[in-house]
Amino acid sequence: MQSSSAERQGDAAPNRVPAGPMPAALRSELRRAIVLVQHQLNNPLAALLAEAQLLGMEPSLSAEHRAAAVRITELTRRVIALVREMDAAAGDPEQEAG
Repeated sequence: MQSSSAERQGDAAPNRVPAGPMPAALRSELRRAIVLVQHQLNNPLAALLAEAQLLGMEPSLSAEHRAAAVRITELTRRVIALVREMDAAAGDPEQEAG
């Protein structure tokens, strides 16, 4: 049985960015959205990372809880890296203008 065109389109990623150059207005809006996301995420992530690191240094912590603190630290660092990658993917508006 063949699937209809509508069914095949439903399988495609609905939020996929079209290939080719991005219009300047769209790039500017994307950049603003990324800056907002970064601002909203960076402070809580920095606090979470610091707390997890401090918790991991607590001498009375069991091995199981210390491992959990290390895992929280690693995962937080991954999210921080993802936020930085979003910024890099959006590009630097100063470089694009010049």
